[in-house]
Amino acid sequence: EALQGPGIPRPARASALERLGCFLWEAGQNGRSQAAYAEAAATLEPEVTACHAQVWGAMARGTFIMAEFDEAIRLADRAIAAAREHGTVAVLADALTTRGTAGVFLGDPRALDLPGEGVRLARDVEDRVVLCRSYANLIVAYEFSSMPAEASAAALEGLTLLPEYGLELPVGAALACNATNMLIRRGQYARCEEVLAELLDGRITQGQGLHLHLERVELHLARGDTEAAR
Repeated sequence: EALQGPGIPRPARASALERLGCFLWEAGQNGRSQAAYAEAAATLEPEVTACHAQVWGAMARGTFIMAEFDEAIRLADRAIAAAREHGTVAVLADALTTRGTAGVFLGDPRALDLPGEGVRLARDVEDRVVLCRSYANLIVAYEFSSMPAEASAAALEGLTLLPEYGLELPVGAALACNATNMLIRRGQYARCEEVLAELLDGRITQGQGLHLHLERVELHLARGDTEAAR
């Protein structure tokens, strides 16, 4: 509705379109989301600002999730440069997470430093979603790099966020799933059972949180309890 108003300055319009793209993505409307991101990018003014970092970072995140890793790296690099210049720490942390994880997936060992930097920066960001996403991807990046001990440590560290901030965070369930899956694969069954009980028991879980019930099934199967799994 706000975007229908006349005379909206281009930076404000671009930022609003980026937010719209984000919400459409969360609503499962991927095509409309990408269209909103594209319109946001087309609305940007020539001089690079913090708004450019925000839009490019969001586009990088979307292409990364769609496994378009080369394009994610290109967009993330632009977002990182703009965010470093204009001091948008939340955007910088998020873009570093995207850039680093995409680089790891494409076989660049130097990229592994970037998700760690993203986590360190995100600790000081008010928006806890950024920190949750940073941890969720750091776990995967370590695992993909054949560093299971580091992946487990990141999983346990990331899980400490959830009792305070919960699954209600858009990526809280994704962090929990990545972390509990890592604990199961490392044989840390008791700790995993404790975490799942904390997160699920007595709680109505919707959306991505349903995947945690599947992780609990995996845990039961790993322990040989097929009846509980069923």
